[in-house]
Amino acid sequence: KEVSMKAIAIALFVLCIVFIQITVAKQSVPRAFSDVHTNVSPNNKHIRHEFDLSEVAILPDNFIHTGQQLNFDYLTFLDADRLLYSYLVTAGLPTSAKPYGGWESPTSLIRGEFVSIYLTALTKAYKSSKNETFKTKAFYMVDQLKKCQDAIGTGYLSAFPTIYFDYLENLEFNKVESTYYMIMHLIEGLFNIHLIGNNQSMNIISRIVDYHLNRIQNVINQHSIYRWQLILNVEFGDMAGINYLLYNYTSDPKYLRFAQYFENPAFLGPLAIKQDMLTTLHANTHIPQAQGSGIKYEVLNDEVSKFTLHNFWDFIVLNRSYSTGGSNGGNGSNDASLEHWGDPGRLLKTLTDNNQFCTQFNIMIVSRTLYLWTGEIKYADHYERAMYNGILGNQFPGKIG
Repeated sequence: KEVSMKAIAIALFVLCIVFIQITVAKQSVPRAFSDVHTNVSPNNKHIRHEFDLSEVAILPDNFIHTGQQLNFDYLTFLDADRLLYSYLVTAGLPTSAKPYGGWESPTSLIRGEFVSIYLTALTKAYKSSKNETFKTKAFYMVDQLKKCQDAIGTGYLSAFPTIYFDYLENLEFNKVESTYYMIMHLIEGLFNIHLIGNNQSMNIISRIVDYHLNRIQNVINQHSIYRWQLILNVEFGDMAGINYLLYNYTSDPKYLRFAQYFENPAFLGPLAIKQDMLTTLHANTHIPQAQGSGIKYEVLNDEVSKFTLHNFWDFIVLNRSYSTGGSNGGNGSNDASLEHWGDPGRLLKTLTDNNQFCTQFNIMIVSRTLYLWTGEIKYADHYERAMYNGILGNQFPGKIG
């Protein structure tokens, strides 16, 4: 049975969200910054704390439990060797598996993205269900990824070859799509697997970061810091945030340095001084960058980063959001411009049959963070509205694949 592009795209952002951590006022061990950053952020900034997934069970006989079980079935249904196909091919290793289509097609410019988020989903499923099958599958995939990294020999690890980073560094943006976003989610997935007991995944992360630190420094040395700033126009996710967390977790300054390379002053600077420069920007390129400001505040106590995240939420949720909690269109439309924000207070031109659920998921992380910091109900209200109207509806009841 094949997994269609539509099914993969929908499941990509749905399969994590139902494993939701319930945010409550609780005096206990500090918890996560966001869905994917677990037990590693210094939550002295929080006046609300979260239950860990392992401490929460969703009772049966309700639609959220049904959705969770559907996600469990989907994670089990997918074959690890088929998912790993492009990693093995890129590393020059043999595989008899048949690759999936859609985002994980061997010709896709974003191959590896679904796999990377799948790693995180396995860890969340394991913590939610206590089912060892998910942990075993995650550890198997780490073993295979290590073999790929060892075969390449430079520390590089990806589902696509290094030439895509050559294109990126040469500013041939028409030949790439979100290259560092895939690396960011791979690091994130490996980190989450480490946090459920896999020690070798941290070594894989360390080698990945060493490789890319060297590449970035070469770009700056051979060209200029301006060249690197141009590269930051291509979607890279919350690379700063995950590396701030790694720095906090390990005290290794290379993660701090790597995080700082992925701070985009052209985007974050105006936000810090409450200037709305968001019109025409690609939504999902920039929401994760704002998330990184929140992590920077928690790790480094950087007050400017706190103001940045507050201002960003105000500009998006108060001035650019639909009643569903989303802020841009895109899914189900061939008009790529709908993935970009419009003018504040003018939503008509961005309306389509639905809003883009990946951006809705990411802005929910911002809302939850601000709720943890402040306890203000408006942030919880937005999170709830976005989850019910924009996320849960993307599942097909009783159907996977």
